[in-house]
Amino acid sequence: MVYIVIILVIIMLISPIAWMRPSPRQKQLVRLRECAGKQHLQVSIRRLSDKLQRRHDSPNMACYLKHHARAKANNVKQRPKWFVSVVGEFEWISRKDCARASQLKQICSHLPDGCCYLEAEQDFVGVYWLEKGDEDRVDKIAKVINDVMQLQNQ
Repeated sequence: MVYIVIILVIIMLISPIAWMRPSPRQKQLVRLRECAGKQHLQVSIRRLSDKLQRRHDSPNMACYLKHHARAKANNVKQRPKWFVSVVGEFEWISRKDCARASQLKQICSHLPDGCCYLEAEQDFVGVYWLEKGDEDRVDKIAKVINDVMQLQNQ
């Protein structure tokens, strides 16, 4: 009887430790985000606009982004701003940029499955995605971001 009580006490002490272990999904997210860091990408969880929230289950989505190199204050280049949906068909969410639409569409065609939006601003370029897949997808996203940055600087 004493042995049974000792075993139960040990189980009660160990069980909370087992609950604190990360799940396989959490481990996958850590691997993806570490890979993003190696590619000089930052990861942030961003709130989608009300219009875009209707398309997804969650109001928030991971955004893998890279900032443009800082220029001197007197030499700031104005870069075009884009926000496009890449789920299924290429679709403009922001004002359509007819001058570079075909180039941007071609670049976005290389995004892996699970990517939903591409946002290009004055200071950064980011890809919103569902963080499903492996590290190869992060590499593809990093390449697309670099290509969009080059297109913005033209």
